[in-house]
Amino acid sequence: MAGLNAAGLGTPEMVKNAERVEMLALSVGDAIEVNWRIGDDQLSIPLNPDFAGNFMVARPKKPIELGSMTITVLGPTKVQLDELRKDWIDWLKKKKDYVETLRNRHRRDVEDLRSGVSPMDVARRAQELALAIEKDVTPPNLASLVLLVEENGRRILLTGDAGDESLLEYLTAAKLIGDDKRLEVDVLKVPHHGADNSYSKKFVESIRASHYIFCGDGEHHNPEPDVVEGYLKAVKTIPLSDGGDTTFWFNCSSARCATKHLKLWQTIEGLFGAGGVAPEAKAHFLSKNASRHRLDLT
Repeated sequence: MAGLNAAGLGTPEMVKNAERVEMLALSVGDAIEVNWRIGDDQLSIPLNPDFAGNFMVARPKKPIELGSMTITVLGPTKVQLDELRKDWIDWLKKKKDYVETLRNRHRRDVEDLRSGVSPMDVARRAQELALAIEKDVTPPNLASLVLLVEENGRRILLTGDAGDESLLEYLTAAKLIGDDKRLEVDVLKVPHHGADNSYSKKFVESIRASHYIFCGDGEHHNPEPDVVEGYLKAVKTIPLSDGGDTTFWFNCSSARCATKHLKLWQTIEGLFGAGGVAPEAKAHFLSKNASRHRLDLT
């Protein structure tokens, strides 16, 4: 799907700029950095223009048209954003010194950019700073953007770190699931890196995909082997309406994590193939020297 980028959605120029800050959006401190960097004094990226510069909020009846793509914002709801705002303000009050450190670094970065330092070099230094001083902050997940992206009859459900209960609420409100109605998509980005706190049997049986993408690399025990097994059981018991194949995609492997999280990946790999939970499901694991997968929906 043309125009879809890990850092955002937009025109070619917006995507080009977004690539410069893609590596920043990894934590609360990084979110603050991105908020500053999209300003006019640096990357000048329009902030949520379809929402008048405000937070994006669920509006299933008013999709966004982007070239040949249709993007439906399914979540978060206003209630969840209100909860996030309260948590965010509390966090800022507790972390004044940290925020001031970031702000001073940001001021220096502006001068560096004006003097010709590469934006990528500035981004790398900012990331090193955030990792050095941010030890125990976990960003709120309840306000993750949940997007249904459609193009040429293909559908991708992007779930962020949303929990299964929130996702079921969003999809029900949009009348995409309900009673005996199940949603089928071409690609499902499995919620929260395959964490167990964003998984439920009801969720995996309500949404079926031709391709499941697991973004966890084993850190924090994500993806959880039990979660992968739960999706495999759903694949086995609930075939796609067109009888098509199902493929699981992982961004790590036992070969890639030979010394770290090895047992986890060996367990996950053992779920596939002969003797696995659902031998009919295919799996692609990122090999030791590979940098990415390519998933072609054409």
